[in-house]
Amino acid sequence: MEGEFGVARVTIRKVTAKLHEDGLIITAPGMGSFVAQDKNETSEQA
Repeated sequence: MEGEFGVARVTIRKVTAKLHEDGLIITAPGMGSFVAQDKNETSEQA
């Protein structure tokens, strides 16, 4: 992502941490980061 967006690794880590803190992504050790399911969405809509 560094080369793709032209930003430093530390910037990507800070943004990833903020998105995780805000509940927008889920981070799984050894697997990566994934978009979190919408809290307003019911299981029937998914």
